[in-house]
Amino acid sequence: MIASLCLSGCGAKRVPPPTIVRIVEPIEVKVPVLVARTPPPELFGVLTSELPVFVAPNDAQASSALTTEGERLLRALLNDLLTRIAAWEAWARSDAP
Repeated sequence: MIASLCLSGCGAKRVPPPTIVRIVEPIEVKVPVLVARTPPPELFGVLTSELPVFVAPNDAQASSALTTEGERLLRALLNDLLTRIAAWEAWARSDAP
């Protein structure tokens, strides 16, 4: 009898595993995305300040390796650069697209 049960078990058809079907539906997830902004063209403008000419320290007109006119030009250049930096910072902080 045990032998007949073993033979009948070996002759039985195998049942295939069940097929699993998954239906995937997209879900919209709103995430803030950074968008590059284009700076205004005036921030890309060329600086038009004259550049100071450095002179030798033993020059009679030298004051801090610059003439008085050179110091004025250097101050003007630094003022232009600081104004440009302030404009970039103001643009970066603005909420405009």
